[in-house]
Amino acid sequence: MQAFAPGIYPRSERLVQATRDLDRGRTSQKAVDEQVERDLAELVSVQQQAGLDLLTDGMLRWQDLFRPMLEATSMDALFGRWHTPTVLLADRLDDVEAIRRAIRAADDRRRPFIGQVVTVYDILPGPPSEQQAKLALLGEIRKLARDPAVELLDAGDRRAIADNLPPADLRVLGPLDLPPLARRPFTETDGSSS
Repeated sequence: MQAFAPGIYPRSERLVQATRDLDRGRTSQKAVDEQVERDLAELVSVQQQAGLDLLTDGMLRWQDLFRPMLEATSMDALFGRWHTPTVLLADRLDDVEAIRRAIRAADDRRRPFIGQVVTVYDILPGPPSEQQAKLALLGEIRKLARDPAVELLDAGDRRAIADNLPPADLRVLGPLDLPPLARRPFTETDGSSS
């Protein structure tokens, strides 16, 4: 599986501040260049740890013309730090969660570069393994509702238990169980989901 994460990566707050300081005459171009190199080294390291085959410089030298507007209008809270996503494509659907885990594991928890990692499983009840664990728990709940001790409860409590039992025919759901509109962001042009 080959992976590549193109796009404009978020610059660290230190780099943003260094750039602003340069604009205001409070630092030198050399200091900004050194901060770019530190950010670039960290970004390349995160990509290598995530196992990406092709590395990007994240366009760290690109002037972030939108940041002042986002901060001034509180749009940052509405849309997140960046206005466009970076898209990764998995070769197979069962690679999706492994890719998400690798990205999260490689991201710096003290100063993360990655905001959200959204997959088709975020609009399903989770990946298959998580759904199976949930179904097993629901089976245990159904089993408890058949315990003879339930008969000792008053009629209202027994009715409340019966009314709230999960259906016995629940199953693991996949992308094809979603309506087309929900599947669309995760569907390739050939109709396959990733």
